[in-house]
Amino acid sequence: MRGVMEKCTYCVQRLKDAKIRQKRGQKQDVLLSGKTSPEVPVSASTLRIPVDSVKVACQEACPADAISFGNLKDEQSATVVRARELARSYELLHYIGTIPRTLYMARVKNPNAKMPDAKFVGTATIHMA
Repeated sequence: MRGVMEKCTYCVQRLKDAKIRQKRGQKQDVLLSGKTSPEVPVSASTLRIPVDSVKVACQEACPADAISFGNLKDEQSATVVRARELARSYELLHYIGTIPRTLYMARVKNPNAKMPDAKFVGTATIHMA
């Protein structure tokens, strides 16, 4: 309300709300089946939140869709997984042993091919295997 800047929490309240809705849906399925909870089969699709069902605030506010949010371990989050595999992607302070949750894309500049080190211009220079 006063325009105070806060640290990003990756919209933890939106993620928690989505988890609660997913659990509520599971409970409804059990009630509708007429069986007890241990008798109802559980799969990964019933446990996980569906892809693109949650949008963080910055993702909603960005008109150019420049912000992607998703699970790197989920094959259906194709945008997020594909971005991670690009040579332009990098993580801040990864080389000192941190495990960052944010992935950035380096700006691609227009290097002259004859310029020394032209192949490194516009790409991330720190890669950890």
